[in-house]
This record gives sequence, C-alpha cells and structure tokens, in this order.
Amino acid sequence: VACSEGDNWTNQKNGVARIYLRAGSNYYLCSGSLVNNTNSDCTPYFLTADHCGYESSTADLNYWIFYFNYEATTCAGTSPQFTSHTVTGCTFVASDNFGSTNSGSDFYLVKLKYNVPASYNPYYNGWSRSTSVSPSGVGIHHPNGDIKKISTYQNTLSSAYSTHWSVNWVATANGHGVTEGGSSGSPLFNNSGKIIGTLTSGASDCNHTNLEDYYGKFSYHWASNGSTSDKQLKPWLDPNNSNPTEINGRGACNTDLNTYNISQTNINLYPNPATDYINIILEDSDINSF
Repeated sequence: VACSEGDNWTNQKNGVARIYLRAGSNYYLCSGSLVNNTNSDCTPYFLTADHCGYESSTADLNYWIFYFNYEATTCAGTSPQFTSHTVTGCTFVASDNFGSTNSGSDFYLVKLKYNVPASYNPYYNGWSRSTSVSPSGVGIHHPNGDIKKISTYQNTLSSAYSTHWSVNWVATANGHGVTEGGSSGSPLFNNSGKIIGTLTSGASDCNHTNLEDYYGKFSYHWASNGSTSDKQLKPWLDPNNSNPTEINGRGACNTDLNTYNISQTNINLYPNPATDYINIILEDSDINSF
C-alpha cells in the first residue's frame, strides 16, 4: 500500500487494520475497517466478516487485537513501521449467520472497547449501500497477516449472487492484485473511495492471479440479513435514521494536544464544545513539538 498504487487511497488505508483474533483455544488472522456513521462522531465501529468472528465468544472478543498502520513505509519495504499501534478488545454489535450456515452476505460488526488514539491517524471509512456496480476501485487488506497491501480492479464488478460482488484484479505498476487467507473481512472500495463490500472468499492467489474473489455486498449487509438490529448495519451506522445511500469518511475526532509544548498567555478556542473541528488562535506564541 506504500507503492504508487496506494497514492490515491491514503485516507482509506488508514481505516484498515489487521485483526489477531481468538475463537476458543484457536487464534486466527483477518482484516477489516473502521466505518463512519451518520452522526460522524468517531464511534469505533469496525467491520469485518462473519466467518472471521462467528466462533468467538463474548469473552474471546476481549482478546481481539487490532493493528493499525501495520504497513511498510516504502514500496520495497517488507516489515511494518509500527507494531504497537494497537487497540485490544471489542464487543459484538451485529452480524449475519454466514459463518455457521454459509448463507447471507458475511458481515460482522463490532465496537472497539477503546477509542482509536488520534496519534494513530485513524480514518473512519465512508460507505455506499447503492446496488449500482462500481467500474473500478481497490481492496485493502492484510494477506496472511502480512503488511498492508492493495489490490486494484479496473473492470466493472459483477453481481455473482444477490449477496456478493465478484471481482477480478489487474496487474499494475508494482504487481498483480490478489488476496490470501488473512485478507478475509477486508473492505472493497468503489471508485469514490467508499466501502461497498467485505471479503468472504475467492480463488485468487499469487499462482492464480486471474481468478475471482467474492465480497459480501454492503447493500445487503444494510438490512437484508434479518429484521432485528443484531442482523443489520442500518441501526448502528444510521443512528439518526437519515437514510442516506452513502456517506463520506472522516478522520479522527480529536487531536493529541499533549504532543505540543505551548508557551502562551492568550489562547482563544472556538467553538466550545466542538464536534467536527476546533479553531485555535495563538498570539505571540512559542510552540515546540516533541
């Protein structure tokens, strides 16, 4: 994702994380993304696949570890810049039954137990529940738990099932897109940079670059897996019932002012309280970051 293919997806990739998850006595690797909601209030909702989480108990979810910024800093890099940008623990919010029944669109929504620190530069990805097919876009994921990768599609998606998109990756400047185990649950983005699916399965790999992968449709996740709130994304990602077809993503809701040493006698902050932004007026100030 540090290669040129990721240049236009900087915000989106900051929302994607590697998941080290516990299910009973077993541990697995998956991928997923922070997702924005219509209040745009940085509630730490995180979307992955049901087949990643369906075997995890409430107690197991306390041990899930989410690795943010687990990525190289250069295109040729092979190791992550950060291994300590983690959040541990989550609570179940909603899912379908794909993991146990192999039916549905395969989504699993959790809420992180702690807010993602602003110092991680998180991004709460926007989404689209439109049923229109996307002509191009990317998938961002952690194949086999590796550093963050990006795969590109440049052909219009096809609707493999009512529940899933089918995607074929293409070769780009630095390789051919594929997915692997560990990529499961990762987001598929449309050409507007919004999540439209989560990875269920597929046949692509480094030896079979032209085979298809299948992503559960966000539009089906929305309210088509069941009538109760624990089977839908809608009650959680649209808490004010504004019913949009899509929303934009957003960055962190606060900044870490403790990373600055400010010598100032006249500071004006507004608005107060603040939700989306804050203005800081400093006159005759001496600011040193550390």
